Amino acid sequence: MCVIIAKPKGVELPSMKELQSAYRHNPDGCGVVSSNGIYWRGLSFKKFCEVIKKVNTEDACIIHFRIGTHGSNKTSNCHPFVANYNNREIFFAHNGILPIQVRGDMTDSETEFRNILAPAAFTFGIRSERFKALVDREIYSSKFAFMENGEISLFGSWIAEGGLFWSNLNHRHHTYTAPQRPKTDTASFMNRFYTKYPQYKNEEVCEY
Repeated sequence: MCVIIAKPKGVELPSMKELQSAYRHNPDGCGVVSSNGIYWRGLSFKKFCEVIKKVNTEDACIIHFRIGTHGSNKTSNCHPFVANYNNREIFFAHNGILPIQVRGDMTDSETEFRNILAPAAFTFGIRSERFKALVDREIYSSKFAFMENGEISLFGSWIAEGGLFWSNLNHRHHTYTAPQRPKTDTASFMNRFYTKYPQYKNEEVCEY
């Protein structure tokens, strides 16, 4: 399961330790969009760290860390997605699995966004009752996060904590205890460890 973090204006970003934990448990891609014009998607947590430093407390932003279910692990399948129409720009991030037929190597998230959510948002407006009714029909147990004109709109059940909104906190409930390092045959030990816990291999570490 992916995780989305929605940060309203005036709220501090999560700590780097928290972001790194979220990435470790959702390592198939990451992305961010903010009200100050930042939009980035990619597979490198190190690059993500460089980008997120440009988001200030006064900015609203949506952060997404991905676990791939539909579609391969590549930048174009990372959230948030963006759609443009008549000088309007809408960003979308999704947490969950949608029971739909995907298009090619696209994710279920992007397929839903391109085919249904974006056209409806441009037609009716994200805050309209007609759009809310459509989302209620489409969302199932998922969480949707939209940004338009720097304003965040959330749909589904979210966890509010310290002014932030989380689609889930699964990264806090899964811990990994490394077996004790032997005194000999270090290479063999590390191979076994990385086989069991691949998310720690070539792990990227960065700080604010």
